[in-house]
Amino acid sequence: MFQYLAAREPFTDRALRAELLRRLDDLDGVDIPEDELELRPDFRLSLREKDHDRKLLAETLAWFRDHWEGRDTA
Repeated sequence: MFQYLAAREPFTDRALRAELLRRLDDLDGVDIPEDELELRPDFRLSLREKDHDRKLLAETLAWFRDHWEGRDTA
């Protein structure tokens, strides 16, 4: 998904994509190398069985949504 995000505001900013990667890496079993910020890494959603990981994933998706909805579309 990073490959596609790199062409869409506000995620053309590499720092925002890096923050998304960091947030995903906080999930148990997820280890996305930073050199994949321009690619399409994946991870298994079945790894999200722990309550803590589900909460972190929900927070990460909310963070993503907030940035996406706050983008400048002009």
